[in-house]
Amino acid sequence: MSELVWTRRDLLKAGAGAAVAALAPAVLAQEKPKRARVVLVRHQELLDAQGRLHENVLMEMLDQAVCALLGVKTPVEAWKRLVKPTDLVGVKSNVWNPLPTPKEVERAIQKRLTDAGVSEANIRVDDRGARHTLADCTALINVRPLRTHWWSGIGGCIKNYIMFSENPASHHPDACSSLASVWQLPAVRGKTRLN
Repeated sequence: MSELVWTRRDLLKAGAGAAVAALAPAVLAQEKPKRARVVLVRHQELLDAQGRLHENVLMEMLDQAVCALLGVKTPVEAWKRLVKPTDLVGVKSNVWNPLPTPKEVERAIQKRLTDAGVSEANIRVDDRGARHTLADCTALINVRPLRTHWWSGIGGCIKNYIMFSENPASHHPDACSSLASVWQLPAVRGKTRLN
C-alpha cells in the first residue's frame, strides 16, 4: 500500500475548493436584484380639443398601467399590492408652474388608494413641503412629469425627491451628480411603491 503524499499545490487546490464549497450556499441564497419594469400607456382621447384632461380616460390609463405593471386583472388588486390600508401614504407631486403634476392625476391616485382601503386621512399630497409633511409616511407614490432640466439634463422621478433634502440646492453642482443620494434619506429610503 502506498502512502498518500500531498504537495503544496494539492493543499492549495483542496483549500480553495473547500472555501468555494463553504461560500456557495451563501452566494446562491443571495436575493437577485429586482428588475425594473416600465409600462407605457397611451390614449388618443386623453385630452379634449382645448388640451384638458378627460378624468375618466386618465383613470382608465392609470388602471391599465398598474395592472400591467403588477400582472393582475383589477386595479384594486394592483393597488393592494402597492399599499396596505394601515399605510400613511405620501403622494410626492410637483408644482413647478410650467409643467406641474396635473391635479387630475393626483385625484386619480387618491381615488385608487382609498379603493385599496387607505383612509383619506392617511393620504397626503405635497411637493415643496415634502420634507416635513411626507417624512413620516410609510409608503410613497412619486408622480412627476418628465421635463428638461437646466443642470441635470432631465427632471423626473429621481429628481422629484430633492425636496426631501434639507438643502435642495446642494444637489445641483456637477450636473446634479449627488442627486441619487436623496433616495437614501430616512424619509425616502425603501418607501417608494410607484414611480
